[in-house]
Amino acid sequence: METRILEKVDSRIEQTETRILKEVDSRIEQTEMRILKEVDKRIEKSEVLLLDEMERYNRQYERRFATLEQRENQLKDIYRMVKNENDTINLFLKDHQNLEKLERRVTILERKTACLP
Repeated sequence: METRILEKVDSRIEQTETRILKEVDSRIEQTEMRILKEVDKRIEKSEVLLLDEMERYNRQYERRFATLEQRENQLKDIYRMVKNENDTINLFLKDHQNLEKLERRVTILERKTACLP
């Protein structure tokens, strides 16, 4: 009889242990699923934040590049104007030098013709 009682107790303990282990496994699995869902949510939130930040920087640098491009175009325009002014001044100086040469030649010719009877 004592053996039967011990067997029943052992059986009950084994059943209880099995039930407890199943319950623990189930709860661990549920906890893992909740943790994984939470981790996924947080990763997704981080991704969204990173993408938003990258987009913000992208817009900011696009504006900076547009401003730099405008300034570059302005500098190119100024360079063209200065170059045109320099070319004009150089042409003016050449014309002035040619005019001085012509004036000297005219002066020489006037002297020569003034000496003729």
